Amino acid sequence: MPPAHRFSPKVEKVLNAIISQLPAEIPSEMQRFYAIKLFERDDKITAMMNTVPDVGALIQKAEDELDDDAESIITNERYNYIGSIIRQCYTKKNQSRMSVSDKIDSIVTNLLAGAADFHSRHGAGLRDFDGRLVNLNRHDGHGLGQRCVVR
Repeated sequence: MPPAHRFSPKVEKVLNAIISQLPAEIPSEMQRFYAIKLFERDDKITAMMNTVPDVGALIQKAEDELDDDAESIITNERYNYIGSIIRQCYTKKNQSRMSVSDKIDSIVTNLLAGAADFHSRHGAGLRDFDGRLVNLNRHDGHGLGQRCVVR
C-alpha cells in the first residue's frame, strides 16, 4: 500500500534506508510509520521494538544536510503537506484586496514616514536616544531606512 503522501526526496531517501533496516517482525503496512518514528527518535516506538536498528548515523546525516533536528524536519514536512492540500481546495475571496493588517500597516507607515519627512525638511529634525539630530531624509538619494546622525 503506497503512502498517502510523500515527503521531500531527501527525507524519503532516509526513510527508505531506515525501512530497509527494520526487523522482519514489523508488518509491511507499519514499516513507514516505524521509520518515521525512528527518524524522530521516538522513545515509545523503540521501547515497543524487540530489535532496534542503529539508524543514528542516517538521521545525523539528514539533520546535517537539512540543517535542522529530525523531529522538526518531519514536522515541517507535515506542514508542507497540509499547506499543499489547503492550496488545492481553498481559494481566498478578494485576493487583490488588502487585508486589514496590510491597510493598518500602510497607514501607520505613511504617517510615520510623512512625519519624519516633514520634520527633516522643515528643520525640526528628530532626535535619537542620545539627543542627537537624526536625518531620515538624506539628500544623497538614500531616503528613509538609512539612519544618518547629524553631529
